[in-house]
Amino acid sequence: MTMADEQNQTDHVANLMQLIQGVIDQGATSVEEVHQSILAMPLDAIAKFEPFQSSAASVKDIQSKTLGTIYDTIRSINKSVSEMAPKMLQQVTNAPN
Repeated sequence: MTMADEQNQTDHVANLMQLIQGVIDQGATSVEEVHQSILAMPLDAIAKFEPFQSSAASVKDIQSKTLGTIYDTIRSINKSVSEMAPKMLQQVTNAPN
Protein backbone atom coordinates (compact mmCIF):
# COMPACT_ATOMS: atom_id res chain seq x y z
CA MET A 1 0.00 0.00 0.00
CA THR A 2 1.41 3.39 -0.96
CA MET A 3 1.63 6.36 1.37
CA ALA A 4 -1.14 8.06 -0.62
CA ASP A 5 -3.35 4.99 -0.22
CA GLU A 6 -2.67 4.92 3.52
CA GLN A 7 -3.51 8.61 3.82
CA ASN A 8 -6.72 8.13 1.83
CA GLN A 9 -7.67 5.23 4.09
CA THR A 10 -6.90 7.28 7.20
CA ASP A 11 -8.95 10.20 5.87
CA HIS A 12 -11.82 7.87 5.00
CA VAL A 13 -11.82 6.36 8.49
CA ALA A 14 -11.67 9.81 10.10
CA ASN A 15 -14.57 11.05 7.96
CA LEU A 16 -16.59 7.93 8.74
CA MET A 17 -15.97 8.32 12.46
CA GLN A 18 -16.98 11.98 12.30
CA LEU A 19 -20.21 11.00 10.56
CA ILE A 20 -20.93 8.28 13.12
CA GLN A 21 -20.19 10.63 16.01
CA GLY A 22 -22.60 13.20 14.58
CA VAL A 23 -25.35 10.63 14.14
CA ILE A 24 -24.91 9.33 17.69
CA ASP A 25 -24.88 12.88 19.10
CA GLN A 26 -28.04 13.80 17.20
CA GLY A 27 -29.71 10.58 18.31
CA ALA A 28 -28.75 11.16 21.93
CA THR A 29 -30.10 14.70 21.77
CA SER A 30 -33.38 13.52 20.24
CA VAL A 31 -33.80 10.79 22.84
CA GLU A 32 -32.92 13.25 25.61
CA GLU A 33 -35.61 15.65 24.44
CA VAL A 34 -38.24 12.89 24.42
CA HIS A 35 -37.03 11.63 27.80
CA GLN A 36 -37.19 15.14 29.30
CA SER A 37 -40.70 15.60 27.92
CA ILE A 38 -41.92 12.29 29.35
CA LEU A 39 -40.37 13.01 32.75
CA ALA A 40 -42.01 16.43 32.87
CA MET A 41 -45.58 15.19 32.24
CA PRO A 42 -46.46 13.81 35.68
CA LEU A 43 -44.66 16.65 37.46
CA ASP A 44 -46.51 19.25 35.41
CA ALA A 45 -49.79 17.54 36.37
CA ILE A 46 -48.86 17.48 40.06
CA ALA A 47 -47.75 21.12 39.93
CA LYS A 48 -51.32 22.16 39.09
CA PHE A 49 -52.21 21.52 42.73
CA GLU A 50 -51.11 24.49 44.86
CA PRO A 51 -49.58 22.54 47.77
CA PHE A 52 -47.30 20.60 45.40
CA GLN A 53 -46.12 23.37 43.05
CA SER A 54 -42.83 24.08 44.77
CA SER A 55 -41.95 20.43 45.35
CA ALA A 56 -42.86 19.46 41.78
CA ALA A 57 -40.73 22.30 40.40
CA SER A 58 -37.77 21.21 42.55
CA VAL A 59 -38.06 17.58 41.53
CA LYS A 60 -38.46 18.56 37.86
CA ASP A 61 -35.30 20.69 38.06
CA ILE A 62 -33.29 17.90 39.68
CA GLN A 63 -34.52 15.32 37.17
CA SER A 64 -33.78 17.63 34.26
CA LYS A 65 -30.23 18.33 35.45
CA THR A 66 -29.59 14.65 36.18
CA LEU A 67 -30.86 13.54 32.80
CA GLY A 68 -28.88 16.31 31.08
CA THR A 69 -25.72 15.14 32.81
CA ILE A 70 -26.33 11.55 31.71
CA TYR A 71 -26.77 12.52 28.07
CA ASP A 72 -23.79 14.91 28.22
CA THR A 73 -21.74 11.95 29.45
CA ILE A 74 -22.96 9.82 26.54
CA ARG A 75 -21.94 12.56 24.09
CA SER A 76 -18.56 12.97 25.82
CA ILE A 77 -17.83 9.24 25.64
CA ASN A 78 -18.91 9.21 22.00
CA LYS A 79 -16.49 12.07 21.27
CA SER A 80 -13.63 10.29 23.03
CA VAL A 81 -14.29 7.04 21.18
CA SER A 82 -14.45 8.83 17.85
CA GLU A 83 -11.08 10.47 18.56
CA MET A 84 -9.45 7.16 19.54
CA ALA A 85 -10.99 4.90 16.90
CA PRO A 86 -9.04 6.12 13.84
CA LYS A 87 -5.74 5.67 15.69
CA MET A 88 -6.71 2.19 16.80
CA LEU A 89 -7.89 1.23 13.31
CA GLN A 90 -4.66 2.57 11.87
CA GLN A 91 -2.66 0.38 14.23
CA VAL A 92 -4.71 -2.65 13.23
CA THR A 93 -4.31 -2.00 9.51
CA ASN A 94 -0.54 -1.46 9.92
CA ALA A 95 -0.02 -4.55 12.09
CA PRO A 96 2.05 -7.30 10.53
CA ASN A 97 0.07 -10.33 9.37
